[in-house]
Amino acid sequence: MKSKNKIALSALLIAVSVAGIAFAAPCAEHTLLGFGWSENVGTVSFSCKSCDADDNGYIDSGACGGDNASTVADDYGVDIASDGKISGYAWNDNIGTISFNIAETNIPPSDYPCSDDNACIARLQGNKIAGWARALSACDAIPCAGSGAGSNSGGWDGWIKFDVSGAETQISEAKIAAGPYAGRYSLTGWANSSEDAAGDAGVIGSISMSNANMGGAEEYQVTSLIGPNHLPTADFECDNSSCRGVNDSYALPADPCACYTEDGCILHLNNLSSDPDDVRDGLGNLISSNIIISNWYKAADDGSGFSVDPTYSFANDGAGNPAGLPMRESPGVYKVKLIVADTMGEESSPKIINGITFLKGLKADFDCSKDGIDWSDPCASLSVEEGKELWLRDNSSPSEGASIDSWIWKDKNGTVFGDISMVTTTASMSTNEITLEVSDDAGHWDDETKSLKVIPLPRWRELLPF
Repeated sequence: MKSKNKIALSALLIAVSVAGIAFAAPCAEHTLLGFGWSENVGTVSFSCKSCDADDNGYIDSGACGGDNASTVADDYGVDIASDGKISGYAWNDNIGTISFNIAETNIPPSDYPCSDDNACIARLQGNKIAGWARALSACDAIPCAGSGAGSNSGGWDGWIKFDVSGAETQISEAKIAAGPYAGRYSLTGWANSSEDAAGDAGVIGSISMSNANMGGAEEYQVTSLIGPNHLPTADFECDNSSCRGVNDSYALPADPCACYTEDGCILHLNNLSSDPDDVRDGLGNLISSNIIISNWYKAADDGSGFSVDPTYSFANDGAGNPAGLPMRESPGVYKVKLIVADTMGEESSPKIINGITFLKGLKADFDCSKDGIDWSDPCASLSVEEGKELWLRDNSSPSEGASIDSWIWKDKNGTVFGDISMVTTTASMSTNEITLEVSDDAGHWDDETKSLKVIPLPRWRELLPF
């Protein structure tokens, strides 16, 4: 991947000092450390520590061009944040500052990892560094006015790409065991300079990240404090232990992903997702999860998700779905999908269950009539004279696969006046509110209370004469 087309450095008519960044702070440690190598421009330092190996605050002699005594090792370096976003600066003695900061570089010429929020131009994705950096000497001023070349740069725009197919810059899985980079992760692959106006491979050509491409020389190795990011695994289990409704005596469905739609029944979906990058103690206990998002989906497509809670609960709450209460579902079979993302925003493959089943629960209901023939008027609109006959008929629906086998009719005082599916009673002022309690042979029970209008008979009383 190394370019054989060397571009004369005199084509860069902008002085490096104009495009460079002043680093006022003393040299600090950064995520990346070591030297890349370009056969066109030489070493590319990814941290000031690369040029201050003895950590005395001065630039080393030799490859870094200092005297290890008078040239201060000002702070610069390339860092990878916890969300994978890359920022900071690299340095080359011939072309100066190479920036990973979009505030200075402007937007690159094609897609980049943070184009959704313009927050970065390069990012760690899995074990791969993808995106861009830019030699600021290709711009007429800082920040760069656009993505194109400056007027005095010989047609080179300064862009360096890190996601070249087949030559990706990657972070290794294992830490370096010994040597000056012990405890760090080595990088492999190449970054490629963009072409200049003449179609040549740019001033830099290709930058090697690995000393394997440079005869194994230790100094020509770029390393990282952090290792590759691994994708999380989405997983969950169903828990219907709370699926008993108002009556906790009947048996639960054998399938833990099944639940009745009675009032109070709740089906929990417990998130069991994990991430190889979770922090655990010596016993394997979770100390810190690397998962930050849990999206549950019901529909066949991803949609927008319907919950980001670690545990989601489906339930029939008996009153629609007021804010803060679990989701109310109709009887049926649902597809449920869980996708989780880690702190770097990388998503898992979905965990899918196509059999979240909501069984029809027992629902109490009844009709009212004044003659046992016409049942068209709902109870609330029915007017019955006191002392007249009132007909009541069960209209309840049993739970899934069951039959109703018990009825109890009560007036508003709690007095029982019937125990079969259809009853008659004499309208009185205590029957203007009636409750039906029903149960089925699966052990489920429910009740329903309705009001109706009872017209009182005239009341006569003797009036004393004046």
